[in-house]
Amino acid sequence: MDIPTTFGRWLFASLLLAWYGAGLSTADAQERVIISEFMAANVRTLADRDRDYSDWIELYNASAGAANLDGWFLTDSRKELKKWRFPATTIGPGEFLVVFASKKDRRVANGELHTNFKLDAERGYLALVRPDGTTVASEFSPGYPAQVAGASFGVEMADRPAPIFNALTPKKVFVPAADIGLGWAAAEFDDSQWPSMSGSASFGNSAGGYDLQSAMVNKS
Repeated sequence: MDIPTTFGRWLFASLLLAWYGAGLSTADAQERVIISEFMAANVRTLADRDRDYSDWIELYNASAGAANLDGWFLTDSRKELKKWRFPATTIGPGEFLVVFASKKDRRVANGELHTNFKLDAERGYLALVRPDGTTVASEFSPGYPAQVAGASFGVEMADRPAPIFNALTPKKVFVPAADIGLGWAAAEFDDSQWPSMSGSASFGNSAGGYDLQSAMVNKS
């Protein structure tokens, strides 16, 4: 999923994460941290303190408590899972952390973090690894696709929609001949005179639903 900006997706009060190639380990239910987004061809979106448009990796703490990343790792290599080690760094519940993938290798606690590798814009591997150096907490596997300059890539973070009713739920339908205002939307509105229906409503096709053609003909 290509997303044009880093911080354009802040709808995360309660998350149901859909993984597009990114896996979340359940080894530690208390610390659920994922790579939520990254940019492998940063040209204008986010500058580091050197005013360089370095590539970046965004982490998200999906757990109910703070997550201490001291001893965790980021890597772009399956063969070297302990490539870049986090210093003492804490992410609060529901908070994000940006790490620049600049090859500047800066690991100062509470400072701007920079990995010792850059991201490959053509295609590549990216993973967050737990302190044991072998357990992958979150990864883009078998690899992320070729990236677009100035566009980020990540997992879907919005809440999953929950249907309020389905196609077979009983319904009522009414075709007004004039403006009836918004009174019909009130809970106490009397809709006893409205025709009942199930399934779908259609115009000129009554198969499997309610045909509105006769009710709508010659009405604006």
